[in-house]
Amino acid sequence: MTWSAALLESRARRAYEWARVRRALWGVSPLLVVVAVAAVFSARWLTTCAVGGAGLVIGGVLLWRGGGLQRALVPGVAAGLVPLVFSLCANRYGHACFGSLCMQVCLAASALGGVGAGVVVSRWAARQNERSFVVAAAAALGLLVGSMGSSCVGINGVYALALGFAATLTGGLLLARRA
Repeated sequence: MTWSAALLESRARRAYEWARVRRALWGVSPLLVVVAVAAVFSARWLTTCAVGGAGLVIGGVLLWRGGGLQRALVPGVAAGLVPLVFSLCANRYGHACFGSLCMQVCLAASALGGVGAGVVVSRWAARQNERSFVVAAAAALGLLVGSMGSSCVGINGVYALALGFAATLTGGLLLARRA
């Protein structure tokens, strides 16, 4: 039996890609713990699991794809933990979601968490002098991780998170560019 060069090349490429997929799955596995903890403490566990699943997929793709994108995983998750913790604490810390009071607390926590996440990503991007597509990947992952908790009041919490995040990230990047 003779092995052709094309057959050997295709087998080697397949083995290489499967090794990269396994490594990406292993690398994103700590995010599974974050999703599980967020689902336990969230009032909307199904939404949390769905958004967390999207975050797992995005994180896995970032690690699998490489090309600099893998550098966005840790800052993106770290940035997303800020609004996640803020929102989950606002939802649990002595506040029951009755009427407009809870909505104001959850919305404020989501917006403030978005500001914190924007600071984390913009400072990281300025220190590392990252390219725009890597910063965008970190921002997308941060928004997904933060949205797991910001959905405590529905889509408005996610909007508040995104608004705070975008305003702070844009301002931080503009200030870093001027300096």
